[in-house]
Amino acid sequence: MPTPKSLYADALNEISKRYGHLDHQTVRRLIELLQETRKSIALQLLQGPTDFETFRLSQLRDNIDIIVKRFQLQFGDDLTKALVEAHGLGVGGVTNPLNAIGLNVGTFNTIPTAQLNVVLDFSAELIQNIGDDLRKTINTQLRLSTLAQQTPFQAMKNVTDALGIKAKDGVWGRRNRPEVVRGVAARAETIVRTEMTRIFNLAQSSQQQQAAQTVPELRKRWVATGDGRTRDSHLRAHRRYNRNPIPIDKPFIVGGAKLMFPGDPRGPASETINCRCTTQMLA
Repeated sequence: MPTPKSLYADALNEISKRYGHLDHQTVRRLIELLQETRKSIALQLLQGPTDFETFRLSQLRDNIDIIVKRFQLQFGDDLTKALVEAHGLGVGGVTNPLNAIGLNVGTFNTIPTAQLNVVLDFSAELIQNIGDDLRKTINTQLRLSTLAQQTPFQAMKNVTDALGIKAKDGVWGRRNRPEVVRGVAARAETIVRTEMTRIFNLAQSSQQQQAAQTVPELRKRWVATGDGRTRDSHLRAHRRYNRNPIPIDKPFIVGGAKLMFPGDPRGPASETINCRCTTQMLA
């Protein structure tokens, strides 16, 4: 017969698994969008390359603008849906384990609508900036090609480099060294990782504080992703707080910074950008 401890752990692991799947699928969708964008740009730059100089520059720019706007819109829609789902999983990361052991603390309004909208608006602004930078890069390549300073094929190569993808291998190519990711792919992945971590943990932290009013003995610990991309300071926090969980209302000390949760916007960028850590609440 399952024990309360095992039921609690199973519920925690289920939420963790679902969030990990959501994170993976959101990045996977980003890969697909970048590949689609690259193909659309290639069709514009490489059709009839020997006649490239006869193309109307304004028409090319208009067509590229449509492609970039489509990327911004699709990426924004996908990320918004993922952030809303991550918020729900953050809430479930607290309520589901407690419900599994018979402690029904209810579901609270963990993030005020205005605060949630700020997160969504900020993400949309970041995506807008990425699209604007990409548009400028492509327009520069168009001008150079029109002035016969490079071939359309060289222009497309430079655009591919700016996107940070490879024609055959996907966004990261054979990603043996994840730290070499660059360009739009790197910036877009940073947005996905950072904002999803932030909204998931913000929802979880808010729900934890509400639950602690009913179950005051609740504690929390820092859970890092144990791979080569994880900051040393976050691995140290994982080891420290795994052994010594802290009260819900106390901050973690991570790299010298006080963080209520991974991705805490009050923390320095050096400890929050691209963070993939989470917390676990212990009953």
